[in-house]
Amino acid sequence: MDTTISFAELNRRLADILEQVRSEHRSFLIEQDNEAVASLRPVAARARVTWSDLADGLGDMQDADASFGDDLEEIQRCQPPVPDSMWRT
Repeated sequence: MDTTISFAELNRRLADILEQVRSEHRSFLIEQDNEAVASLRPVAARARVTWSDLADGLGDMQDADASFGDDLEEIQRCQPPVPDSMWRT
């Protein structure tokens, strides 16, 4: 359940509230002029991938077929030319 706080209170206690979100996994609903304008909640944990996981995944890749190189050359041919300078003159 979100704890409702005013924008003014969030402004006064930002460091404390962020610490509560981080360490206690609390969620806050922020109101301004008695209207909900935002919510502040912990981010979902992200899955961790190790170098070993990456190597295993790359090892399972199939070899490119014979036309793969031709496809890359066609893609490169269709690209617009690179300007001599990125700065407008």
